[in-house]
Amino acid sequence: MRLLLAIALTLLGVPSVAQTPRNVTLLGSFNPAESSSGCWGYRDPATGTELAFLLTNTGTYFMDCTTGVPVQRAYFPGPVSGWREARTYGRHAYIVTEGGGGMQIVDLVNPLAPVLVGTHTLPGWNNTHTIILDEARGHIYCNGATQGMLVFDVAANPTSPPLLATFTGFYVHDGHVQNGYAHLADIFGNRYAIADVSNLPTITVVGQALTPGRRFFHNVWPTRDDAYAVGTNEAGGGPLSIWDVRNKALPILIGQIHPAPATAVIHHAIPRDNVVHIAYYTEGYIAIDLSVPAQPAVVAQYDTFPGASSGFNGAWGVYPFQPSGMVYLSDIQTGLYVFRTAASVAYYGPTTAGGSGSRPEIHGYGAPYLGNANFQLQCDRAPAGAPGVMLLNNLQSSLNVGGLQLNVDAFGGVPILISLVAGANGKAAVPLPVPTTPQLDGRKLYAQFFFFDVGGPLDLAASQGLELTMFTP
Repeated sequence: MRLLLAIALTLLGVPSVAQTPRNVTLLGSFNPAESSSGCWGYRDPATGTELAFLLTNTGTYFMDCTTGVPVQRAYFPGPVSGWREARTYGRHAYIVTEGGGGMQIVDLVNPLAPVLVGTHTLPGWNNTHTIILDEARGHIYCNGATQGMLVFDVAANPTSPPLLATFTGFYVHDGHVQNGYAHLADIFGNRYAIADVSNLPTITVVGQALTPGRRFFHNVWPTRDDAYAVGTNEAGGGPLSIWDVRNKALPILIGQIHPAPATAVIHHAIPRDNVVHIAYYTEGYIAIDLSVPAQPAVVAQYDTFPGASSGFNGAWGVYPFQPSGMVYLSDIQTGLYVFRTAASVAYYGPTTAGGSGSRPEIHGYGAPYLGNANFQLQCDRAPAGAPGVMLLNNLQSSLNVGGLQLNVDAFGGVPILISLVAGANGKAAVPLPVPTTPQLDGRKLYAQFFFFDVGGPLDLAASQGLELTMFTP
């Protein structure tokens, strides 16, 4: 009797009460009145319009989410399928599905009126499970396809991309590609594999490791600095796993976390600035801080599914890359959610190019929660070895001085200048430990990097502005 009861409870799931939102504000939502799968996003470089793509059972909705409230701009039907995902490169979106061959291509030149260009296909290409992008090289990877993992060159031809390579070494379920390496989830082998893809069509697995969950290693994604990666096991108990991948030949498991009932299933996780954004099926949205990668900590959550903490209902996909800091989440039953979370920084204002052509990039590292002694701000693509400063204030700006864009107020408020020097690789970091002072909860700060670069406005190069909100975890 006890065995039968245990089996019944496992099948039915553990009843749960929808959790109170934590450090997340719902801005808007859209329910298409049909089941949804993935979601993705796009920001128009000319107008700043921010689009969310909601992938559903019958097609794809293109939603203008610039204000946070979704407004439909287009809908394109496709083969009926419970699996549909998308990526963007340049001003095109690429959509794949298990329901039929090929890849839909959508022109986003006018983000308020997207245009379906057509469907790109090959003989014998009957379905695709997921899609990933090598943004630096302009290569699209179609995974779980009839013919294996197919790699297309959308940089060479965005509307009729040539096939560059095919990989059939194992069934690739999902992954991510950057800096010449493909991080791949071998879902049936429950294995994390890293492949060298720097010289296509050659694809060589250089490192691999078994993953900690019972089965189904579902997705994997490296951090921006290419030092760590996070992965998910799509089974009861997860977990989210954290890997040290500085040596691509030897990925090392350094941490794992499953902040949910034992029966709950994790689906998809994406790190941005060392904050991991997760679509956690019945648990909704969860954000995890990786300021110390081996010590993951939950910092935000929003439950979109009121039912039991078990099985494959609720949150499916997540997109955390909009400069505004908005996060998109797709829920199988209830569609698109647009969030703002304190765990994400926001970017605003233009960069200023220096005489060398350098345009410094500012980034957060972790979440700015009270008591986070390891939070910092980082800079990439600064002039190599150049001296500079970081300007920090509680007031932002949009002032142009002699061609130099000031995104942070340098005159009012309480401006703070922190001097630094970029490394030979153009990188710099400023530790910014957040005090535990309760009065700082909800307070905003603004930051910008400046570097000496002869020939630029006032002989400087400058980053965008960054907005952060301190919060109680």
